[in-house]
Amino acid sequence: MKTICHSFIFFVFLIFILTGCQKEYSFDDVAPGTSSGSAVISFVDSSGNCSAPVIVGTFQAGNALDGSNKITIQVNVTDTGSYALSSNSLNGIQFSASGGFTLKGTQTIILTGTGTPVAGGSFNYTFGNSRCGFSVTCSGNAAPPSGGTGCKACVYVPLCVGSKYSYYDTVYGVASIKNGDLLSSVDTLINSKIYQKIAVSSGTGYYNCTNGETNTIAYGATSLGGITLQKIQMTMIKANATVGTTWSDDVINQLGQTVVQKFTIEAKGVSKMVGTFNFTDIIVVRLETGIDLPPFGYIGSALSKYYYAKGVGLVEVTTADPNSGLEIFHSVIKSYSIP
Repeated sequence: MKTICHSFIFFVFLIFILTGCQKEYSFDDVAPGTSSGSAVISFVDSSGNCSAPVIVGTFQAGNALDGSNKITIQVNVTDTGSYALSSNSLNGIQFSASGGFTLKGTQTIILTGTGTPVAGGSFNYTFGNSRCGFSVTCSGNAAPPSGGTGCKACVYVPLCVGSKYSYYDTVYGVASIKNGDLLSSVDTLINSKIYQKIAVSSGTGYYNCTNGETNTIAYGATSLGGITLQKIQMTMIKANATVGTTWSDDVINQLGQTVVQKFTIEAKGVSKMVGTFNFTDIIVVRLETGIDLPPFGYIGSALSKYYYAKGVGLVEVTTADPNSGLEIFHSVIKSYSIP
């Protein structure tokens, strides 16, 4: 039994081999702040508001927080003992503290920040259901590591509003042309991480580029085999990684099977003619896809190669049956335009 769930990558960078029945989802995956321990505390303000929190440290998108990133607040201790306090997680960072109180009354807590800010802007942090909160302003990333800026920060997947791509696709020997125009994008928070919700001519998807890693999420997409997957999340490419770097992403299909995706950076700096274009800086990502099928174990279903050209994006995809070697899918770029 073969489920062709191999090319999950088409478009958000548009060659998923998935045609979407995309749905709108509300994202509220951030757990509220928590406090625990034997101590009984409340925030100093009788109405439950923070009393002049003090924010210390530099907060910049892309730079991990350290011991210098702290928030000082005051609490009223009505029963001594241990405590653990944490804020909500937002924009990739969170603030927490733990310890013990031996005295009652007004006490000071210093919370240390952890994580890496995802984007610039002001973000509001709270503790549980209280009104105690504070705002942290993060500056933007001054120099994206991939060498680009804005929508071109990941130069091997430069998704910019107004971009137009067209591909010659061959699926099981049947040829067609697939067009994908990037129509719009908007910031969307998913599990405390900022994604771009991107609308293309074939549906919608979610995209995040951090330190050269391009991550995508799609909902309600259907594979060639007719299998609908509630959610697909994967890392498409790690542009700053060395040749030989591997990673994996698993997806549960509607049959309850685990679809295993094994990625490898196979080559970098490759020159290649793709259609009528001669690209001189390509990263090749190899994808082995299979099903974890108890009690038989892992059964391979497809072998794919993805070719990402610098400054352009995905320019070719090949997919073959791992047993027969027969080509299942082949796509080459026909034309492209990037603002």
